[in-house]
Amino acid sequence: MIGVMVALSLPWHGRVSTPAMMKAEVVQGLYPAAAGRIERMMLTPGLRVTAGTPIVVLSSPDLEYRLSQVERRIRILEYELASYSFDAAFRERSQALQKDLEGAVAERMSSQREQVRLTLVAPFDGHIVDPNPDFHAGQWIGPRDRMASLEGDGAPVIDAYVDERDVSRLKPGGPGRFCQRRPNFPHFGRTEIPQVEGSVISR
Repeated sequence: MIGVMVALSLPWHGRVSTPAMMKAEVVQGLYPAAAGRIERMMLTPGLRVTAGTPIVVLSSPDLEYRLSQVERRIRILEYELASYSFDAAFRERSQALQKDLEGAVAERMSSQREQVRLTLVAPFDGHIVDPNPDFHAGQWIGPRDRMASLEGDGAPVIDAYVDERDVSRLKPGGPGRFCQRRPNFPHFGRTEIPQVEGSVISR
């Protein structure tokens, strides 16, 4: 949101105007944690989401196949272990079967963790901004693909940069005014700022 920042409280009479930008204090890009095929997306601009809300759901046929195979192996091993007490041949193999079962269960847990990573969830409360229009259901994406950004619900901050010659005229802690110049944005017009906080960066 672009506008003009006006500092109203100065050591002497007068005002300082400078280009400024109003933005959310917390903004985070949304990237999938793993590669997969898009099944569902909730990327409507301005959509309000709470922390933990699924935003993008991916699928991986290869992962699903591996998970089904290890589930099948676990069922077979559990059946064999349940039967070993009734057959001398199985009793001799019980230790080896138990070790195989433990390995299969660990593999299943690893695959299930991978499956969880296929769902991109909101890291905090906020609303969706700047969704990538190039993505659609059925498309394959990876961890480097930015899906959208999430802006937090906290109070916005305003960034303004003042000419070096005007820095001494500003009074930290004084009031200010942000004048929005784009009528298609929320809060068009003037926003009163009760206290201006700032720091001087030299270069």
